[in-house]
Amino acid sequence: MIGNVIETDRLILRKFGYDKNGKKLSDNKRKEEVLRIFKSWSNPQNYRYNEITWDIDDVNEMFDYKIPTDWGMYYMIAELKDTGEIVATCRFGQYYDDETNTVWDFGYNVFRGDDKESYSLEEIKKAFSNDGLIKDERYWGKGYANEILNLIMKLAKNEGMKKLRSGADIDNFGSIKAMVKNGFTYSFIDEDGDPCMEYDLSKFGMEILKKKDIDTAWNEYLKIIDKERKKLQDKINENFLDQYSSALAYYFLSLSANGEKEKIILDLKKLSEDETNIMINKTNLLESRWKKRLANDISDERLKRHLEYCKELKQIFKKDFKNK
Repeated sequence: MIGNVIETDRLILRKFGYDKNGKKLSDNKRKEEVLRIFKSWSNPQNYRYNEITWDIDDVNEMFDYKIPTDWGMYYMIAELKDTGEIVATCRFGQYYDDETNTVWDFGYNVFRGDDKESYSLEEIKKAFSNDGLIKDERYWGKGYANEILNLIMKLAKNEGMKKLRSGADIDNFGSIKAMVKNGFTYSFIDEDGDPCMEYDLSKFGMEILKKKDIDTAWNEYLKIIDKERKKLQDKINENFLDQYSSALAYYFLSLSANGEKEKIILDLKKLSEDETNIMINKTNLLESRWKKRLANDISDERLKRHLEYCKELKQIFKKDFKNK
């Protein structure tokens, strides 16, 4: 049975909303950790490859999840044993498309260390450029992801699972290589156009990969994915535009939420016509999605706030186009 607290050599993994002793966090400590995680998940470098967390309340809700959740997933925070610093979050549990109940899905996010509550438009655009937004890597390159992954592999094995699966953006070479180093192999391209990596848990504890083995496996993966890339180029471009438009929409919606109308007007002028259009399309899609959700729960104040931000943005968009 998996408890609220699990230890590795350097890390303590604990359920969202609980401390390392398995006790519920105080209200102040909970707010502090919600903000810490929200800031990391909202880093442009992070949402280049991940779905954006639109509202800090989304993170706050996760602190009330059962363990496991109704859909069979465990969500945990990783902190350093010696300092108590939060360095990562992870999830693991039931693979959504598995009826045998013997396959686990997983994911993890190692924090950077330079996360801020907000980013400039220039920083966001840079994160989606070729050089990316890489500054402080306080927690990267320290082996924390590998430590978390090995723990997940051990837990899955102990729980009687047969396989582990996880997808990653086709350009997210860091995540894929971490899995290759641990014996994962390419399995298929999922419905989102992302490579899905798979690990046969019968090998766990028996397979010791040497550097030569890892290099060979990595080169084989690159050959496979190079062929897939040619078939998936349209999907890759589509995914990139979707994430970029999400990032832009998130930025401008945040400005709207803070009442920064003048800033919105100034920054809109920094966008090309194409960038403006993809951002407007994303805003429209979000507005439509939130209206449907609100129809099912008219008491959701958060959705009402989101729709107000969309309404204000669209009014500014119209004025901006008239002035161009």
